[in-house]
Amino acid sequence: MKPCKGFSLVETMIVIALMMLLATTGYVASLSIIRWQSLLNDTNLITSQIALAQMHAYSQRDGQSHGVKILSNEVVRFTGDSYALRDQELDVVLPRAGSISLTGDTEIVFTEGGLAPIQPFIIILEMGIRTHEISVSSYGILDTTTGISES
Repeated sequence: MKPCKGFSLVETMIVIALMMLLATTGYVASLSIIRWQSLLNDTNLITSQIALAQMHAYSQRDGQSHGVKILSNEVVRFTGDSYALRDQELDVVLPRAGSISLTGDTEIVFTEGGLAPIQPFIIILEMGIRTHEISVSSYGILDTTTGISES
C-alpha cells in the first residue's frame, strides 16, 4: 500500500487559522496607522493655514487683517478683523476630519502688516491617547508639539 500524499483536514484548518490571525492583526494595526495619519493631516492643515494667514497679514495682502477659524468639520482662512466681520467672498474653506476633538482657541487673527496675532493662540487636537498642540506666541512664533495624553 502506498502512503497518501497531500494535507490532512487538521493541517489545512491550522493554516487557515494562522492566516486569519495574521489578517486580523494587520487590520487592527492599519486602523491605528490610519487614525494617526488623520490626526497628522489635520495638524498640518491647520498649521499651514495659520502660516498662510500670518504671511498674508504681514505682506498686507488686500490691505486687511487675516485669520483662521477652525470649525468642527472645516478650516476657514478669512480676510477681516474677525471671523464674524470677515469678507466672505475671500474665504478659503478646507475640509478637516470631524472625528478629531478640539480644545482651546478656534480663531486666530493677525493684524495687517504684523506677524504677531492679536492674542496668543493654543489649540489641542486629540484622537484617542495621541495629541497635537498648535500654538502661536505673542511674538508670532508658530509651534507644534506632539504628545500622548496621560488619561
